[in-house]
Amino acid sequence: MICLARKLRAIRISNPPGMRVLVSLDRLHRKEVVVEPPVMSRAFFSALLSVLLAASFVLVLSSGQVSAAGASTVSPSTSNCQNTQPMGMPGAWTCTLDDEFNGTSLDTSKWTPKLSAATGYTTGTNSAWPCYVNNPSTISESGGYLDLSVVQVAAPFSCVTGHSTSFEAGMVSTEGLYDQTYGAFEVNAELPPSVANGLQETFWLYPQALTYGAWPNSGEIDFAEFYSQYPNLDVPYIHYSEAASGDPNVTAYNCTINQGKFNTYGVDWEPGTLTIYLNGNVCLVDHPNPAAPLSSSEPFNDPFFLALTAALGSGTDAYVPGTTQLPATTLVDWARAWASHTYSVTYNANGATAGSVPVDPNSYAAGNTVSVLANTANLADPGYSLEDWNTAPDGSGTSYAPGSTFAMPAGAVTLYAIWAPDVVPEKTTTGLSLSKSSLTYGAETSETFTVTVTGQSGDGYPEGTVTVYSASTQLCSHTLVAKTTASSTASCSLSVGEIGAGIYSDVFATYTPSTTSSSNSKYAYTASTSASAARLSVGKDTTTTKISEAPTIVTFGSESTAVFTAGVTAHNGEAVPNGERVTVSVGSATCTISLNAGTGACTIAKSALPTGSYAVSATYAGDPNLGSSKGTSAIKLTVKK
Repeated sequence: MICLARKLRAIRISNPPGMRVLVSLDRLHRKEVVVEPPVMSRAFFSALLSVLLAASFVLVLSSGQVSAAGASTVSPSTSNCQNTQPMGMPGAWTCTLDDEFNGTSLDTSKWTPKLSAATGYTTGTNSAWPCYVNNPSTISESGGYLDLSVVQVAAPFSCVTGHSTSFEAGMVSTEGLYDQTYGAFEVNAELPPSVANGLQETFWLYPQALTYGAWPNSGEIDFAEFYSQYPNLDVPYIHYSEAASGDPNVTAYNCTINQGKFNTYGVDWEPGTLTIYLNGNVCLVDHPNPAAPLSSSEPFNDPFFLALTAALGSGTDAYVPGTTQLPATTLVDWARAWASHTYSVTYNANGATAGSVPVDPNSYAAGNTVSVLANTANLADPGYSLEDWNTAPDGSGTSYAPGSTFAMPAGAVTLYAIWAPDVVPEKTTTGLSLSKSSLTYGAETSETFTVTVTGQSGDGYPEGTVTVYSASTQLCSHTLVAKTTASSTASCSLSVGEIGAGIYSDVFATYTPSTTSSSNSKYAYTASTSASAARLSVGKDTTTTKISEAPTIVTFGSESTAVFTAGVTAHNGEAVPNGERVTVSVGSATCTISLNAGTGACTIAKSALPTGSYAVSATYAGDPNLGSSKGTSAIKLTVKK
């Protein structure tokens, strides 16, 4: 049973009389258009295409896949195309593929037989479709020709499990063996002499990778298309997704072949232009107009491979039992391809004196894939290691690692060896000294930590960071710039409040080299820590406490009307922490102040004191960083009767 991905439809157009157009989709999602006389205007023919392209089908066995795309595998030719140039095509060309078919079997270094059993792909109609096979009756080479045939066998046979047919056919392609972006392609062949319906022969180019999506988005170039229903016509077709404004030149109906003779079918494929030739004469020029988001030469800017197909027709050109002439054989005399220019890739030692540079013997057309060679000839520069290859000798160009690939530009390429110095581990030493061994809390900025870093004598050390710690607490840090002298010093200071009062016997400094920059790349500098810990003593800051009251005279029983205000300040400008307490004493009475921003107030209880005169004092107990202090009011508090 055959699965129809799209319904087969043959469409007849009644105006003008006698004209018939067949549209089909019968190969790798290909759309075909063939036109039957009488001759019509190009404008009318083009107008028909937009309507008729909807009537299309693809014939695929249910277990198969309609795709043969993969990674580009260009294999430049070593032949010279028999010292020929493309027929009728201007310019200077370099041969990239040539098969004269002078052997006794297919050259499998250039061609792969395409098999329905492997791909599930076929052509024709639901009732008459060939199984693509590789046997002497369908694909053979002898007498200077490649024979591609369609044959009918005596009894139906199984092509793919569950599918039987009575027809076999031959198809070959360069997929996976040769592909090219741009250039000239030609096939010289004699098509079957049949004048009856049922046969279809195609020479075509298809993308190695479906970069822009499934057919027709990634493009297809049918530079030769023959239907036995129209035995004197070659109907080329350019397949892709056109912009809404259309493309009036995707096909032609005026390419007349010499029936029963050898004809040369060709295409000149340039960026933005496809020119189809028949026997050296131009019969179609197309400037593709792709739908957004594609632009310019897309999708025809990828490597395409060459395919040669013998097939059964479809639609109005379908096989007719007893009428279609089988076996039908296409004789291919030769297939050739050229690049308008080819370029070389040269490797440069870039100062190395030992060993040799690798040699790439290939010539590449623009767009071909180049594989970057490894250091196969043992190129060496003592004291250095090969890092990569670069398009500029100073490494400022594009870098390529051995084994990587790039698309050949339209010009020769020189790849320079980039040498990296062999890295030698180099130790650094770090020393630490303190400008003071003791200081007062709040006066930390008066301390200077001096760090000395010593690197390779004569080469200095790379940029990096010096940091001073007390245990795990960072005290200060400083960035060192690269130095070429053996050693240098850097200083940093504590900021206010970074360290509290106390004895610190574990102060040390570290040096960490930068991983991104070095004054001498021959050395891999190590981090280092000052050898012995330094001792630093930080004493408490002194404070001053002041106290005042208002009013200074109160009546017995009204002592609580007196408000006592105290303030505490640190000598080095440190702020007294909020919430710290001051005790106010008035005779035997007391009250407590909770400081806010170093000040606060309190009152004593009613009837706390008998009549008399009392000294007023305030005491601040201090904290871990601030010393205690006591202040006395200048005026005594008087309690009268």
